[in-house]
Amino acid sequence: MDIDDPHLVIRAAGAEAAAGLAAALALRAEVLAMTAKSRRSVLAPAEPGGLAPALRLGLAVRMAAANAEPGLEAAYRALGEVDAAVADAAGALPAAARLGALVRHVDLVTERPRAATAADIAALGAAGWDTADIVRLSQLVAFVSYEVRLVRGLRLMAEHGRKGVAA
Repeated sequence: MDIDDPHLVIRAAGAEAAAGLAAALALRAEVLAMTAKSRRSVLAPAEPGGLAPALRLGLAVRMAAANAEPGLEAAYRALGEVDAAVADAAGALPAAARLGALVRHVDLVTERPRAATAADIAALGAAGWDTADIVRLSQLVAFVSYEVRLVRGLRLMAEHGRKGVAA
């Protein structure tokens, strides 16, 4: 799978063959292209800071799994090396305190975003994450959350199109 593929989200939604969806998406091709550019900048940036690409992909896989989006989870796994200790331990935290704090925060904002407070951000700093990496993490979480919603929307559009054709 190609990180720059604007149709990655369509495949992750299982919506490739949906009647009428291709025409609707052709009108919004720029949105899909910009999504692909954002995906690259968040998951495989030129300057990753303290969040290596494998860690970023591992967190993205974890978030997709927590959101019950197996198509998106598989797409992220196919993009490159994935930190399996982060991705494959749904619900479990890594033993290392610094990494555990990062995963704990990602789980919190993925599963209960309203419960997140400034103290949770401070906990990342206390665990040794610098401000720039906390910002990078926030960008990652926001982007994956966006792609989850985009995939769900595309799936709904595809299902609606299939029902319309069957009617």
